[in-house]
Amino acid sequence: MNQPNANRLRPLAAPLAPLAKLDLQEAGQRSLHDVIRRLHTGRWPLFRCVAMRQLDGVIYEVAQWCGKHEVGYSLVRWLPDGSGMTWQDTKTAKEARKLLADLR
Repeated sequence: MNQPNANRLRPLAAPLAPLAKLDLQEAGQRSLHDVIRRLHTGRWPLFRCVAMRQLDGVIYEVAQWCGKHEVGYSLVRWLPDGSGMTWQDTKTAKEARKLLADLR
């Protein structure tokens, strides 16, 4: 009873490639890391990450709003100095992904 079944263990997957790189030795980058982590984790996270990309040091994210929000998805631009973020609301994840794909 309640013994692990060796036949059901999954093989370890290859590690995922990083979506963004931050220099945690720099105060602004460390602050940005902390803000992103705080808003995506915990008992009631604000965001659920759908996609993320870093262009010229700026992190862009397609995020789903968690909880009771009128807007479902947004394209979030994280300010590189860790001072905050801006976002553009969309109705669907597909629209937000298209905005992210159009960034170049």
